[in-house]
Amino acid sequence: MFVGLVFVIRKSESLVFVIRKSVGMVFDIRKSVGLIFVIRKFVGLVFVFKKSVGLVFVIKKSVGLVFVIKKFVGLVLVIKKSVGLVFDIRKSMFHNSIRSHAHSL
Repeated sequence: MFVGLVFVIRKSESLVFVIRKSVGMVFDIRKSVGLIFVIRKFVGLVFVFKKSVGLVFVIKKSVGLVFVIKKFVGLVLVIKKSVGLVFDIRKSMFHNSIRSHAHSL
């Protein structure tokens, strides 16, 4: 179990809360609330209730693909289950100070 804070400078600040490594909640401070359902620790569906639906695919518990329709396409790389980076595919570069932190409970 972990609680992670994902901060995206351009559009949103989101809180990722994973419960029992299977169900999580994404809270977007700007009007979006969603759920993450992780299937066998590999595939999860992210549904954000307003204007964005995405798919999270976790490979060997380290690499995930986040695809959010209309607003953001990126790659989430989790290092040692504690630190991750958000990569914006559209520009093929990292945005300044986009970070993902996960803290063990």
